[in-house]
Amino acid sequence: KSSFLDTCCGSMAEPRRRNLPGTPQGEIFKWKSSDFKADGHYSVQEWIQDKIRSDPTDIKAICKPPEHVHKHEWIYEHIRQIIIELNALVVSLQASCTGSSCPKMTAGEGFEFLSACYGAQPQMVSAVDYACHNIDFHVAIINKTKNFPRPNHDALGKKSDEGAERCGQALVPHHRTRILPSQGGIHGL
Repeated sequence: KSSFLDTCCGSMAEPRRRNLPGTPQGEIFKWKSSDFKADGHYSVQEWIQDKIRSDPTDIKAICKPPEHVHKHEWIYEHIRQIIIELNALVVSLQASCTGSSCPKMTAGEGFEFLSACYGAQPQMVSAVDYACHNIDFHVAIINKTKNFPRPNHDALGKKSDEGAERCGQALVPHHRTRILPSQGGIHGL
């Protein structure tokens, strides 16, 4: 007879891979890595995240796909991971990157990015608003099954990759001192 804990958390023989409410911050994602099993919608994403968590500096291991994973699916899942980590970076910068401290989205001299989120005419918005709009837009694109039907990822385009790159180009030069100390957690940058 299985108990509530076995159902919720998995049996002792095969523990579930989840962070339960109340998990201490130091214990989050501290489960053991498992061998790759292509038996779920998120198996490739979980494999990539396991590799990043086990050693974020081992880029070769992170970028090497397991057998039987299509190249386009592998690229797609890495772009999804970059967007996830870019979102975490934007959240971590919210205290220092505000509408008043970073009133416009720039990437060096002469490069200002406009947002089309507020109507037909693109307009200047703060860097954090631009980054949030961009992330929301690309999350919607990459998660739309019409654009990327599972398991066929041959339709993978450059649009989400370019949007994430733009945000990175603007965030890194302006917030280098805040990003670099925490860079171990941001594998995409």
